[in-house]
Amino acid sequence: MEKTKEILNFLISQKNLISVVILIVTFVAAGIAFMQIIKPKIDEAFQLKSDIETNQTRYDGLKQQKKAKELEEKKNLVKFDKVPVVIYKSSNPGLPVESSSIDFVSKVVQMMEQTNNTILDISYKIDPLSENDKISIPSTISVVQLSMTLNGTYLSLQDFIHTLYDYDYLATIKTIKVVPLKENKNILEINMVLWLYVTR
Repeated sequence: MEKTKEILNFLISQKNLISVVILIVTFVAAGIAFMQIIKPKIDEAFQLKSDIETNQTRYDGLKQQKKAKELEEKKNLVKFDKVPVVIYKSSNPGLPVESSSIDFVSKVVQMMEQTNNTILDISYKIDPLSENDKISIPSTISVVQLSMTLNGTYLSLQDFIHTLYDYDYLATIKTIKVVPLKENKNILEINMVLWLYVTR
């Protein structure tokens, strides 16, 4: 009987030892699994968070640069608006407006030809002003209105407008109508009204 008890106690102690060993092995296996599977995922998550924060910082920097650029462009526009307007003044101010402005008109016609636009028809009027125009335009200034029909391309029209814009004296496009020709869509029929400003 005593022998049987000893055997039972031995088996129980062995069983407990095995349980402890299994528990230790389980913890070790769990640790290995954590190091091999879970920890890389955690590291990846931290790296992703770091990348997001870095990208956010870059985005904020680019946003600030864009705002600064837009502000600078606005300042430049304000500066441009303050550029003085130069009104054409004839070298023969005693002549009627249609005669004293002949050089100005000739220059505009020359611009059209030099930018490869063909003039089909042209006419002029002196001071075709509405009541509102008379209020906004000083009485010392006359307007020569040129009404023209041209043939040209999109590029030649663009070149003319840029050339007119860069010219020394004030001229404005009051109306413009552009219609592609039926027989050739690359060629335009352009109906344009220009105002040339002349000091009396």
